[in-house]
Amino acid sequence: MALISSYAMAQESTQGEDEPIIVVTGSRIARPELDVANPIVAVSAEQIEQTGRTNLTDILLRNPALSASTGSSLSGGADAGFGETGVNLLNLRNLGEERTLVLVNGKRHVAGIANSAAVDINTIPEDLIERVDVLTGGASAIYGADGVSGVVNFVLKRNFEGLTARAQSGISSKGDAANRYFSVTAGKNFAEGRGNIAVAYEYNKSDRLSPFARGFSGNPAKYREILQNQDDLDDDPNVPDRIPYSNLTWADSSPDGAVDLDLDGIPDFTGSGLPYDRGQILIGGNARAVGGSNTPVAGYFGDLQPSQNRHMFNMLASYEFSPAIRFYAEGKYVETKAYSVAQPSFDFFTYLQPDNAYLADRFGAGAAPDGALVSRDNYDFGIRGETVKRKTKRIVLGFDGAITDNLNYDVSYIYGETKVRNRQTANLIGDRYYAALDAVRDPVTGDIVCRSTLAYGGVIDPDNFGGPATTFTPGAGSACRPLNVLGNGVADPEALAFVLADNVSRSKISQEVVTGSVSGNLDSVFTFPGGGSFGFALGGEYRREKSRETPDALIQNGEFRDFAALPISGGRFSVKEFFGEVNAPILSNMRFAHLLSVGGAIRFSDYSTVGKTTTWKVDGIYAPIPDLRFRGSYSQAVRAPNIGELFQPATGTFLQVQDPCDFRRLDEGTQYRRANCATILSGLGLTPDEIANFTPSTVPSVNTTRRGTTGGNPLLTEETAKSWTAGLVLQPRFIPGLTLTFDWYDINSAVTKSVFSRVCQRLQG
Repeated sequence: MALISSYAMAQESTQGEDEPIIVVTGSRIARPELDVANPIVAVSAEQIEQTGRTNLTDILLRNPALSASTGSSLSGGADAGFGETGVNLLNLRNLGEERTLVLVNGKRHVAGIANSAAVDINTIPEDLIERVDVLTGGASAIYGADGVSGVVNFVLKRNFEGLTARAQSGISSKGDAANRYFSVTAGKNFAEGRGNIAVAYEYNKSDRLSPFARGFSGNPAKYREILQNQDDLDDDPNVPDRIPYSNLTWADSSPDGAVDLDLDGIPDFTGSGLPYDRGQILIGGNARAVGGSNTPVAGYFGDLQPSQNRHMFNMLASYEFSPAIRFYAEGKYVETKAYSVAQPSFDFFTYLQPDNAYLADRFGAGAAPDGALVSRDNYDFGIRGETVKRKTKRIVLGFDGAITDNLNYDVSYIYGETKVRNRQTANLIGDRYYAALDAVRDPVTGDIVCRSTLAYGGVIDPDNFGGPATTFTPGAGSACRPLNVLGNGVADPEALAFVLADNVSRSKISQEVVTGSVSGNLDSVFTFPGGGSFGFALGGEYRREKSRETPDALIQNGEFRDFAALPISGGRFSVKEFFGEVNAPILSNMRFAHLLSVGGAIRFSDYSTVGKTTTWKVDGIYAPIPDLRFRGSYSQAVRAPNIGELFQPATGTFLQVQDPCDFRRLDEGTQYRRANCATILSGLGLTPDEIANFTPSTVPSVNTTRRGTTGGNPLLTEETAKSWTAGLVLQPRFIPGLTLTFDWYDINSAVTKSVFSRVCQRLQG
């Protein structure tokens, strides 16, 4: 819910007889822009160029409605998802990119990420943009699924004639993060203006920005997080609950190893052999500490911005054979390459055998009679990086024209395709890593070797791995090389070459859309009082989406330590739809009724996955005088689950788990939480007195990160949303050119059908 006050940049026309009648975003009925009930804010081509930026998403982030979008600063490092380095995504109203429908000239665009419907904004040509319309609510009935929060429509230039070229280069005030941009566009009208063809090329290159290049992200003294105030653990109302902390570190983990020799869960020494300084462990600090021998948090999460190289070719063409038939075409080819580094691999409580040769050399024979635990951030193994290459093709072919003076048609076909090649570096192969860690002295030669090269039945250290080797053959002559993790930079390069591997995964997304519609008015039959026209639009659409992902063979076989097994995946769905829209300006140009109009739209869909759905919208506008108008809408949107949500196989992930029985969270749940936690703790052997004294001093860490899997669910059903918008538009005639809009919106999205009910239906069937 929000109140929006803005200058409506796309709404420059003044009300009057000469107001332009055009097709606007959010409607298939040609009408004045201010006669649309849903709020629209637009960014013009001139405003885009004036920003001096060459990343469209970074420009659109200035719009509060799109401030949660993924621009250049969130498309690299640890912020980017697997295979998503360099991708820019729009997130309207912070409801998620999967609920934001992105269009080009009012038509769908192929996704940029496998198993998703999210469009990579890097594939939109900046120099061909006429304007960008941002519409909130009421879009699904007009354009179909995914528009739960609304629509962002990129309107491209039409009938461009001439030659333009633009080049620019920029650099940050720190002398880094350079950006280069070049574009050239050429267009020509022919056949006495009935035909036009325009071609455009854009090149854009931006440099990666390391977190250590900025103090706020890479300097431990300047990097800060707001965390639980350690002087307010008893929640004193006179003391701030959360305060900023600097010099933050990861508790009980170190670049040279945090070594626990007595297995009490607390490090005793660093891997270099020095006494371990834990610093100040922050209770409720998400595994953070202040100072100590621990790994600094500053700079840990990788690049602030990825490097990106982009080539884009576009072509627009049209030819009007007669007023009854005009052919139009759009074509594009975009090739991008992005690179970024994220965080290092890490270990928590990795076990070293009592006879580990490096353990004995560092701390002496018998120093760890029961073995030792090592927690480590593996900077010296090589920080994990990702290089992603994308190739996007899109073709639009269509015909439109006038059937009669009051009736027009539009028929189009779209084919879009995105191919992605993703290469990740410095990943640990599970069986090799644990075999290399299990280092012992050869009883014959006295050299340090992998135990698996001596005699271990092909099983790799059951205390860590517990399974047979699958990527190499143990025994004499094995390729295994012993790995030393006790110290920073002490690992043998041959051992690192043995345990580390790159992986290359590929994916392909394709989209086909066939749409036909007719629109017009009933002026030849009747008009409303004041001369208003009853407008309507009817049409149908068929859409087919496919997505296929082929992970690296090592990932498919579950060989990487940090990836769960992920087989070759593929999914598809199709949908057939029929839609209709009406607009009735009941009164216009009358006293106390400059405009009174009502409208509505409905769309019937039949998905190959979730079956039949219905979306609809009703809206209205009342303008007592030309200077003031009230507008509002109420709609039901539907979002069918995308391919990944339905079909993606289980893949590895990490989740930070917080303890609900932590003393600070006991009162955050229901009235039963305290009793439930007491029951759980008593079941773990704690006495009532111990439970009553369950205080911060007894709980050094209440959070943990666990590996797990995530994947699709073919039993998912459609999601629906009910949306309200209401607002007013001020257009004072005594200030020509000024338009002010104030709009309120409320979007409530929920799954309409229980997955469990669908399961029961399947079982009964």
